[in-house]
Amino acid sequence: MSTTITADEIISLARDPSSTLPSPPPLSSLLSLLSSSSSPSPLLLSSLLSLVSRSPPPFPSSLIHPSLLSLLSPSFPSSHLPQITPLFPPLLSRLDPSLLPSLLDLLTSHFSFISDPNTASLLDLLPPLLSLSISNYGFPTVAPFLDRILSSDWSKSFLLKFTSILHELVPDVGPSVPDFLDKIFNGMSMVDIQDLPSLVYQLLLLASKGNCRRTVIGGIFRVLGAHVRGPRSIVRQVEGTVLMHVNFAVKQDLTLGQEIVATVRSDLGSLNHFMVNVLLSVARVKRFSDSVMSALKTAVVDSNRDCKVSRDCKWLPNCLKEQCLETAKCVEQAIMKAVSESNGGREHVVPGFVQLGFLLLESGDSGLNGEDNPKNGIMGIQELGIQMLKSLFEIHEMSRTEVMQQCKYRILSMKPQQSILVIRLLGCLIQSYRYAILEYVSYLKELLDYFAYMHQRTATALINCMLSLVRSNRELQDYIILVVRKAMFKREESVRVAATKAIVDLILIQSGFCKSYPSRILDSSSQASSSQQIEVNSGLSKRLFDDLSGLLRRCLSQQVKVKEVLYDGLVRIVSSDPSIASSIFDFLWPHFVLFYAEDSDCPLRIDACFKVENGKVHVVEPLDHLLSCISQINAIQQQIKSDLQHGISWPCFSLSGPQDGEVHKSSSGDAFSTAMSKIRKFLGSCATEEKQVQSQETANSVPAEMVSLRRLSFVSFIEVVINMILSELAKSGNQEKASLEKELFELVESYNFFDKKIAPSKKTRGHFFTVSSLLVLLQVSIRLCTTSVPAKTTQDRTQNHTQPSSSNLVDYPKIVSFALDACLRHLQSVNSSKEVLVEDLKQLCVPISQLALLLVPGPKKEAGPKKKIVKCKGDQLCVALTCLKEILKKNLPKDMLMDLIVEMISAMLGKETGIEEPINDLEDRFVDLIGLFLEREIKPMFSHLIGPSLNAESEALAELILIIGKSLPAEQRSSLSLWVIELYKTKKIENANSVCTMATIAINLIPAPKDVMFAKDVAAELLLVFGSESDDPIPASERFSFVNCTTKDAIAGVLLGGVESSIIEFDWIASRLKEMIGLNSGSTAFDEKGSRHIGGTMVSRIEVEDALYSRLISVVHLLSYFAEMNLSDSQSACFLKLNVRFYRLLARISKLQIAPKGCKQSFPGLKFQKLAEETCKLLTCQLYKFISLVQYRHQGI
Repeated sequence: MSTTITADEIISLARDPSSTLPSPPPLSSLLSLLSSSSSPSPLLLSSLLSLVSRSPPPFPSSLIHPSLLSLLSPSFPSSHLPQITPLFPPLLSRLDPSLLPSLLDLLTSHFSFISDPNTASLLDLLPPLLSLSISNYGFPTVAPFLDRILSSDWSKSFLLKFTSILHELVPDVGPSVPDFLDKIFNGMSMVDIQDLPSLVYQLLLLASKGNCRRTVIGGIFRVLGAHVRGPRSIVRQVEGTVLMHVNFAVKQDLTLGQEIVATVRSDLGSLNHFMVNVLLSVARVKRFSDSVMSALKTAVVDSNRDCKVSRDCKWLPNCLKEQCLETAKCVEQAIMKAVSESNGGREHVVPGFVQLGFLLLESGDSGLNGEDNPKNGIMGIQELGIQMLKSLFEIHEMSRTEVMQQCKYRILSMKPQQSILVIRLLGCLIQSYRYAILEYVSYLKELLDYFAYMHQRTATALINCMLSLVRSNRELQDYIILVVRKAMFKREESVRVAATKAIVDLILIQSGFCKSYPSRILDSSSQASSSQQIEVNSGLSKRLFDDLSGLLRRCLSQQVKVKEVLYDGLVRIVSSDPSIASSIFDFLWPHFVLFYAEDSDCPLRIDACFKVENGKVHVVEPLDHLLSCISQINAIQQQIKSDLQHGISWPCFSLSGPQDGEVHKSSSGDAFSTAMSKIRKFLGSCATEEKQVQSQETANSVPAEMVSLRRLSFVSFIEVVINMILSELAKSGNQEKASLEKELFELVESYNFFDKKIAPSKKTRGHFFTVSSLLVLLQVSIRLCTTSVPAKTTQDRTQNHTQPSSSNLVDYPKIVSFALDACLRHLQSVNSSKEVLVEDLKQLCVPISQLALLLVPGPKKEAGPKKKIVKCKGDQLCVALTCLKEILKKNLPKDMLMDLIVEMISAMLGKETGIEEPINDLEDRFVDLIGLFLEREIKPMFSHLIGPSLNAESEALAELILIIGKSLPAEQRSSLSLWVIELYKTKKIENANSVCTMATIAINLIPAPKDVMFAKDVAAELLLVFGSESDDPIPASERFSFVNCTTKDAIAGVLLGGVESSIIEFDWIASRLKEMIGLNSGSTAFDEKGSRHIGGTMVSRIEVEDALYSRLISVVHLLSYFAEMNLSDSQSACFLKLNVRFYRLLARISKLQIAPKGCKQSFPGLKFQKLAEETCKLLTCQLYKFISLVQYRHQGI
């Protein structure tokens, strides 16, 4: 071949796969073609490169450089770049190394012109050029080019192409990969949504090579977890494709799955709905199932726990409290959003959601789900699990079978306390999706098959949650009845109790529409139709009662607890459907006559209620509960007749009042009325006819235990009758009140007569007062108490009341004591889960508050016969304050608690408080009333009560102050604490319990850091009273009179208890600080300064460290005082154990000063240096002396 060659010849040669460049190659001719003024044609360049690649070595490498320059020429058509650029990388290794820097410079200068996929193909040249440059000249040579790439503006096409080649660059430019990843993630927002799956795939490919895995995964989670713009259907498709890529990558590289789980564990605040979906998708790989569920469960539990701890820790920075709250919200919202979006293509994660929901339901802590949980938008662990499973049940039909199966399995296999939570879920599903649940009645029947083998609480709750289905499914009702019949023949008392409750509830559910006063509920426009419906329901409930009467009659021969449940249930049935009263009276009369002697002076056969076996007395009949049941049913029946006589319509009977002769009174009802009247008269005369009662006790030689049980029974009988009188008193006119009150006083006298004869250990009994009866009893007590105090005091403290006769004034201490004791027993026994509890508490709160104010003793002690009354008043005041404390201690939401406190304070202050009540601002009114309440009542009362003879009263009032103070805003709480401190300094208290209560108030209400300062001041005075090695103890402190030799042990216990609580808080914040410092490497929520951004809240690590170290220094100072005291052996042991925990904590915090691997070690901050210095100087040295002294005393030298 000639020394020249034309372009056509090159193109023709290239078409033959076996052809190569002629030998020797016509270099001058080829170079002239490449360096012609006009750019070579793409076909010529591709043909030449093909021939060069096929030519045997050594082929002319001098052709590669001009060919590359031609490719990079601006005039080269960009449409041909994707076809020609891939031909260069295999040939670049033959380039002269000296040309590499210039080529890199030329290539990087073209990056700013990359604007489309065609021009982006030039980036394929970057990996081989960088690799050759680094191998020949080292990394510093290419560093400027990498910086130029990072500083340039990346177009969308550039970002996509660069991401696809990044995994090829990693071996050579590893140190710069994190910077490139940041650039990629920051620019992903401008990428078209359809390009995101391919982009994620390339990033996962990079992570699979073991480079920056945590950063890659965290960035993907952050970008796709944020709001991705685009049509919802497209977004869901994109997320689904990404989930597929992630799942495939994890299957190929299991370490990638471990990194995904570790990313979630390292930073709870970054959890989003996409991360949840990814985790549950990864959980389909069997190896990661447990770890993924554990990670998600931990995220929810820990975020809720952190929120609670931070809320209760008053020395933490507000920013950290807000961040913990935002984290808890973020976690809950992420999970619920993932659940709500799980339909339409993501059914593969549904089993994971079901498993997670039940895990949360089981792991819920009551302290994090009740009222301990603040009302700030956080559901709590249990509620989150329930809402998840409810949403899944609604959205996915495929999940319903799994949910029902899991409910059945867990109810049968879990402990009663845990199974109740699952039953609660089942009840929510039945209430919300009743018709869907009807398809799964077979599962409910399978559960009922185990009814007789369940715990009583579980069995009762299970029946209750199914009752709403009974109306829709008669077959289920019949099956429940069948199961209950079988259970009644079991020997276990708990099974029979559960069966009895089930029978009562079945009857109640049939009479659900027939309420006590239905005519007030019915709408006038549909009264007739509603009344007809009520008549139908009433008939159903009566028929069901008749059908089950045989089963109920069997209950009358069962254990005592079964009978008590039955009697209580019968009252509820009559309250719901009064038309059954006659049937119930007929049902009860044959049983009642076994314990009723109609012709005897003592109408009650007490001995028939007990039996003696093997020398031990057993109760066989709860006669007090039976009498209470009869009296309440009789009262309901009397109310019905009264309403009918006044023309009030009762649809349970008819649509209008009765005609002549229509009112029917059953013979058993007449008999019961006569019997109750006779019993009532007898019990009222028991105190004056003591011999008659004692004759029954001594007629036969009976065990002392039976005598005690008889007296206890009489006390309960009298309570039942008093409840009847109080009900009548509430409805009586002025003429009847005098006789009823006289009867009330006689019964209270009888009550006291028997109560005094009962040993304190035997006083446990039932409670037979209704809330309405207690209100009447309290009103009578207030009226009597008002009459007994001077007119001026009465006018100042309470409103005017009707005055009783003077003959009754002598009885008022007994009436007041009886009323307050009854209220206290009621409050201690009430179930806080009842819906009516709040209204009951509000009704009781007002009269108890008024009565407490009236019972405050005067400033001077009474002499003579009134001294006993004054002492009685003090005891009554203690009970009244305890009642108020019990009311406020109920586990109520904050708004309801504030409402109760407002009611109580308004009652004690009276109507004229001087505050105009805002319409919709309970919080402001609450704060204003607290201020008035403290100034007018609490401070004078507490100052008066805190003394040597009123310790119990002052303790009760102090606990009440603490409960109210905790609900105050910070400013008012601080003001209250200052008053407590001032009172501390002036009052000399020698009662240890009173000092403990007051010290607890002060330390809990004083804001940080003043609380520790106050504790240090008290500890300094305590050191003087305890004495030290060099100083003898003194009897009492001059600065704080309450610190004396009598109270020193109690005060020391309170202060050391406060230190123990602080150590728990320190331990928690140390774990949070470890996370913030960055020991969990790769967390995407922390910046280079250790600050964290969650939901718009920035948390500074330095700020948290300063707060922690300052608090630790204060605790060191406090402990240093104890290290100098002459403590007893038990106190020394407790103090040393506390110091062991404290020094372990300091060791943990010291380790946080060590820089993580790969980071530069810096000097600790000034705050930490001060902490270390103060600890060594003040505490460590003193502890050595303290231990030597303890050893010296033990050795007896």
